[in-house]
Amino acid sequence: MKEGRDKVGGLRFATGAGADLGSALDEHGRQLAAQHPARFTLTTSGTARTLHPPVHEELLAVGREAIRNAFLQARPAAVR
Repeated sequence: MKEGRDKVGGLRFATGAGADLGSALDEHGRQLAAQHPARFTLTTSGTARTLHPPVHEELLAVGREAIRNAFLQARPAAVR
């Protein structure tokens, strides 16, 4: 149980003042790419908007987990 709580707790982190969702996910992907042979590319479109903090936190947690799973489970040549 402790390991599960630690993993869930690790999904949540402070992104810093003014960090938009795209920038935070890009940084996470680049950190993982530095540890794996896969390349990472994040493409966004439109204008970044400020999200309500709990919404930002949840979307960030889901996005981080998806990126992490792509690197760890799929063992791809590239994550986009």
